[in-house]
Amino acid sequence: HLMMRRDETACMHCEPLSACAHATAASAAAVSHCRWLTRRSCAARRLFVASTAGILLASLVTLRRSSCWLFCAGDVPVRRHCRDFREGCSYQLARAAGEVAVLSEARSKMAPGGTSEIWDKASEAALQSLRSGRNATTVLMPSGAGDLQVGLRVVAGLLEEWRQEPGFRGLVVLPKSLQKEASRLYAEHPWGAEVEVIRPQKKAAGLLDAIKKNDTNQIFLCTYEDVNRFGMARLRAKSKKIPDLLVLEAAHIIRSGGYHKAGMSDDLFPAKQRVFVTARHLAGFPPGALLAPGQDPSYPKKEPQSKYGDEVYRLSHQDSEQLELTVPLQLQILDTINASEVAVQLSRFHRSLGIKTFWVVPYQPTLSTFLSSRLSALTQGACTVNTGISDQISSVDAVIMTGKSPEYVTMVEEFPRLARWAPNKKHGYLFVSTAARHHLVTAWLALAIEDQRAEEALQRSAVEAGRKDRKLRWEEIPFELKRLIGEDSPKDQAEIMLARGLRELGDPWDAALGRLLAFKDKHGHVNARFCATVNGHEVGGWVREQRTSWENGVLSERRVAVLKGLGMMLDMDADRFAQGLAELKKFVQSKRTRVVPLSYKSDTGFMLGDWVVRQRNRQRRGKLNLRRQQMLKEAFFVWSPEQEQSGYLFAHPEDEEAAELTQGIETELRSFRWRPRPERRGFFRSLVLKHHPDVSSEKHAPAAIQFLAQVKDWFLRN
Repeated sequence: HLMMRRDETACMHCEPLSACAHATAASAAAVSHCRWLTRRSCAARRLFVASTAGILLASLVTLRRSSCWLFCAGDVPVRRHCRDFREGCSYQLARAAGEVAVLSEARSKMAPGGTSEIWDKASEAALQSLRSGRNATTVLMPSGAGDLQVGLRVVAGLLEEWRQEPGFRGLVVLPKSLQKEASRLYAEHPWGAEVEVIRPQKKAAGLLDAIKKNDTNQIFLCTYEDVNRFGMARLRAKSKKIPDLLVLEAAHIIRSGGYHKAGMSDDLFPAKQRVFVTARHLAGFPPGALLAPGQDPSYPKKEPQSKYGDEVYRLSHQDSEQLELTVPLQLQILDTINASEVAVQLSRFHRSLGIKTFWVVPYQPTLSTFLSSRLSALTQGACTVNTGISDQISSVDAVIMTGKSPEYVTMVEEFPRLARWAPNKKHGYLFVSTAARHHLVTAWLALAIEDQRAEEALQRSAVEAGRKDRKLRWEEIPFELKRLIGEDSPKDQAEIMLARGLRELGDPWDAALGRLLAFKDKHGHVNARFCATVNGHEVGGWVREQRTSWENGVLSERRVAVLKGLGMMLDMDADRFAQGLAELKKFVQSKRTRVVPLSYKSDTGFMLGDWVVRQRNRQRRGKLNLRRQQMLKEAFFVWSPEQEQSGYLFAHPEDEEAAELTQGIETELRSFRWRPRPERRGFFRSLVLKHHPDVSSEKHAPAAIQFLAQVKDWFLRN
């Protein structure tokens, strides 16, 4: 052991000695000479001891980016000074016999540099939004990147403004998996004011007394499962005090429908201001809306942005992983449900993936004890299995899904610990058994609720599976889903995993859309007739159902956009009229005549001659509205066969003399129609000057000018 004494000179000789196991700084001056401790890859980076709180503060800058474990001896103020160091170092505060308080057993190394800065920026953005008078704001961060820390800083920032006027009341609602960690963090935080941290699990009488208090600053910590109990206690207390702040951690869980069976919703409690910390966008459609559960009529509907406020801070999953705030999640396959065989497989994963601790979810103490004993024997005590919730273990290497029918909410609740970064941790593993079909479905749904990329990839896979009419092969699976499957997993098992997930989670509408795409690949269009089929599936009937749904106003905007993007005519009459009008204009432009033969078929396969006859019949029966008549007139439509036989493009006056004049003008115009535009413009101007009533003495000059006005656009356009 090397002791660094109070004089600076002794410390300067420490640098060459890199094999020491421990180091002690007895003065702040000695700390300044210990930077070698954080730079050298030696055993001395294992332990650092500061004898007083002041020396600890001096060492924080040196140790923040190091991999040291921290042991700190000193008096009680050390507890407050360690707040900045706490973010990357899990510890306990205990009293030694007689004199000192000890921060014991630093279980993890420092978190990556910049973590605190990100939390500070996110919380400051939320605070600025709240201070500007907005009643809601949203912080978008992946699970594991800022759980509890952002909400803690927001509460502390608002509470700072209430120091001179006690009575602040805040409510923090969070998942059950974060309950103990939150209780510890809020209890140890140096608020600088009298704050009472209350957990709903305490006795009803004590909870009622706490709610009735109005002369102290209060922070209530409540899980989503216990929030109804807290609400009932608030009603029994007849408290008229509205919480000043409501913080909803992991708000994407309740937005996706989780806890709704327990009566929990994001607007259950009134609050002056709200902060939503979430991994997914809350406004618009909820997480999971692209999957089959999202089509349930009782599912949360589309919500406006005003309900959740602006997203004042955004951190994507990809950025969080690059900053080493979180690690990617991966599915790992267990091919058995026998406990003894599972223990053997877990020992193999321990050796290949470096997993030291497995966590059984949901709570299964008997199974956990059995697996832990077997696994400990197989790995000589290097690997264990736990279950339940711990306030000391903030990061979990792997989660084993158990139980007959686990809920996806239970899995998503574990993602903050599973995805949280830790030294030497590359992935957070979610173990599921291929023999338990419901486990696979739950795992895929939980991953989709957590990450929008996974949800969209599942939706695309459902479409492609319908298009292929079979399960997807490994090379056809989207990259976003491949990265969620363990690298060592057999490809055939991975294909089966995805196929089972799509069978339960894939929206049937997406599968039918895939079949429509298969029809398009074969026929070149998506306007299938009623009796059309593909791969034995009735595509035409489905297309007719979509048109009926659109007419009744029950087809969502997203689906309407998808179908129209493929070229489907939802409003058959309007779409077909628009197509015919476009084909007519193209015909007149290319053929230089408006006489359409009855059997004429365009290059796109449109029966233009038949369409012209139908428009003429509808006009005679009074079923063609004035707007369409005007559009056809502008496209030089021929209304009567007599007019068509005359060979003239436009209608002429009934008076024979006037008709003779206008027909002569039309003949001249048609002969000049294919000249360059500047020449046409000059020729048309000369005709106007020639037949203008102020210049011409012709009897039918007004009819000539009226005819020129009618054909002006046709003659002068390109």
